[in-house]
Amino acid sequence: MKRIIYKYDLNMGGVTVLSLTEEAQLLHVEEQYGKVCLWVLLDLEQENFDRTFLAYPTGLPLAADVTSETVKHIGTVLMHGGSFVVHIFEEF
Repeated sequence: MKRIIYKYDLNMGGVTVLSLTEEAQLLHVEEQYGKVCLWVLLDLEQENFDRTFLAYPTGLPLAADVTSETVKHIGTVLMHGGSFVVHIFEEF
């Protein structure tokens, strides 16, 4: 088992598709240098597949197919001193 932590930048108002292992552990989501970042613990010896993450700012409507049956909330990120808030979800 070869494990490593990677950081990924996420699109602040849309979809991000990342190639991750099925067992990848999502560690943290936070703003860093004006970007929404996701830290993930991976096993480099496992096979990757596409995992889809969605970012929705507070106050904007969600797509009709975004429900508790289709996504899991990963975290909320406060940007610009809290004046812009983005909610991160993963599709399943």
